[in-house]
Amino acid sequence: MSQNKYYSEFAIKYREEIINFADPSLWTTDILRNGPISERMKVRITTLKNIVNNHFSREYRIFDIGCGFGRQAFVLAREGFKITGTDINQDFIEIAREIFRRYSLEGDFYCTGPGKSLSDEKFNQIVLLEVLEHIHAGRRKKFISSIRVVCTPDSKIIISIPRVKPGLRPKLLNFSKYFLSSFIKNDEHPYPIPGEKAIKRILGKNFVILTSIVQNETVFYICKS
Repeated sequence: MSQNKYYSEFAIKYREEIINFADPSLWTTDILRNGPISERMKVRITTLKNIVNNHFSREYRIFDIGCGFGRQAFVLAREGFKITGTDINQDFIEIAREIFRRYSLEGDFYCTGPGKSLSDEKFNQIVLLEVLEHIHAGRRKKFISSIRVVCTPDSKIIISIPRVKPGLRPKLLNFSKYFLSSFIKNDEHPYPIPGEKAIKRILGKNFVILTSIVQNETVFYICKS
């Protein structure tokens, strides 16, 4: 199963739950039982609010790349930012549009296919949240280069990825995804999660890391073009 098909099936299955949930940004598949995904999401969303308020300006629009069903976009719009979001999956885009319509929030959302330009506009502020781990390791540098094209000379970008915890077992499980990714067709992101050294290689000359914020489950990198 391709990733895009996986996303479509997920979007169709949970569309009504997401749209009708009291706070779409906090919806997770285990929200009703306060499961581990739900707990991680609460922490991640709180951290995101703090980061954008410390590093971004409401003077400029935020470009949310890989916006999914609009989870983070909803948070940012509620914080007073104007949002443009893009994703490879049209079903997610439709959910994001419906959420923003229901809550009377300002946001533009559109689908971008592989090989197409992310935008004809330039952005001062970009978020790339929980996206890189969904991309094959061999295509990440090219993807980051495509983001640099839509940046201004002094753009800031916030990147978040899941954290690989210390210890041999977590590192081996992460590394094994290199060998399993060609066989696992129904995994949401069957590719290894990059560590800080890998992130620096992926960013190359396009972006420099200003600072990082490490949580138990997530790492945020605040970068500048």
